[in-house]
Amino acid sequence: DFCLCVEDQGNLVACMLCTVPLPNVLYIGGTLVLPVYQGMGIKAQGTRYILNDRPDLTWFAGRTQSSIVWSSVHSIAQEMLPHPNKQGVSPQTSERLQALVQALGMTSPIQSGFYGGALYGRKPVNQNLEVQAWWDTLCDFDRGDAVVYIARL
Repeated sequence: DFCLCVEDQGNLVACMLCTVPLPNVLYIGGTLVLPVYQGMGIKAQGTRYILNDRPDLTWFAGRTQSSIVWSSVHSIAQEMLPHPNKQGVSPQTSERLQALVQALGMTSPIQSGFYGGALYGRKPVNQNLEVQAWWDTLCDFDRGDAVVYIARL
């Protein structure tokens, strides 16, 4: 639906491809940040900017191979799927995830080989080894699996 572009002194340094596939759901379909600007929180700032500008968007979703990306979203979410401990996750969140999977033309929140191989140069490893161990049961990095997540903010 739209692209958020980030500039530094008139030079494009990042962009986020965004859509609203379901009412109230912001889905980030892709993010590109120049290497020198990576790790500066540009995606988080851009996401906050969009959500502040669009208060109707109360859900956030994306697709990733990275448990680190999952953790960064989980840290600001009221509830999120997938999650290693599904206790306390409302049926509404499960229903939203299934509706999102359908809206994206997928059959499951985990798409085997979606990226055609490792998306990143080397596998991102979560500092929380329990989270990483759980993530590795969902996502085969070398095969290029993708995991769709949804979070209620």
